[in-house]
Amino acid sequence: GVHLLAADTPVADVIAGLHEALARRVANMAARLRVEPDVVFTGGVAQNPGMRAALEKALGIPVAVARKPLLAAALGAALSAAD
Repeated sequence: GVHLLAADTPVADVIAGLHEALARRVANMAARLRVEPDVVFTGGVAQNPGMRAALEKALGIPVAVARKPLLAAALGAALSAAD
C-alpha cells in the first residue's frame, strides 16, 4: 500500500491491486462452498464497479449487483437474525 504510493505508483493501480487481492481472498473462501452462478453481490462495496470486476475475474463467473445492495444486505442480516 503506502510503499507503492511512495514509489510513485499511480493511485488507480494501487486500488486495482487492492481489489484483486480482496477478490482472490473471497474466491478462495467461496471455493470451499462450491459457489455456482447466479452470484449476487450485496452491501456497500457492491456499489464499487472495480471490486465487482475483480470478483468476476477471481471467481471466473459473472457477478450481478443487487438493485439496492445496501437494503439487500440489511434484509439478509435481519432474516439471519430472525432464525
